[in-house]
Amino acid sequence: MTDDHPTPEMLDRLLAGASSSDESTRVLAHLLGRCETCSRYVRGALARAGRPPGGPGAYDQAFAGSLTRSSDGIASVHADQLEAAALWATIEGTPQPLRGRLIASDPRYHTWAIASRFLDAAAETHWQDSPGRLAACRLALAIAERLPTAAYPPGLTHDLLARALGSLADALRLAHQ
Repeated sequence: MTDDHPTPEMLDRLLAGASSSDESTRVLAHLLGRCETCSRYVRGALARAGRPPGGPGAYDQAFAGSLTRSSDGIASVHADQLEAAALWATIEGTPQPLRGRLIASDPRYHTWAIASRFLDAAAETHWQDSPGRLAACRLALAIAERLPTAAYPPGLTHDLLARALGSLADALRLAHQ
């Protein structure tokens, strides 16, 4: 930073999402101080990149686009949940030792909704040392590791993996393993 102003290169890195955590913190702090010179540079860079320079209209447009994308995905989520309910009935009727093989061999079970059902079932016995809870957490983790990358956004997959790992860790803790 020169004369307490970030350089144009620093501002460009910030806009591109390529600045380091330390650099972005310093540049954002400077911009939050309402420096008109740097704010003008940022607005110009955004305009040159074809992005709207902000304002309430830009927020409304972003929220409307997000709502449209979310609405489009609701039908898919409902279909996934309905299929999971039918598959769950099959899983419940399958003896515990065979469930892992069934899940590993049939990609229909590799869904977020099925893994979530296993985690919900495990949570029902949260404070108990239950072999069923431990098995449910392991199966949820096995499913989370097999989720098709094209079907789910990485963030959703990572959240499910974290939830499964956390539940498994807690089940192992309660089982003293």
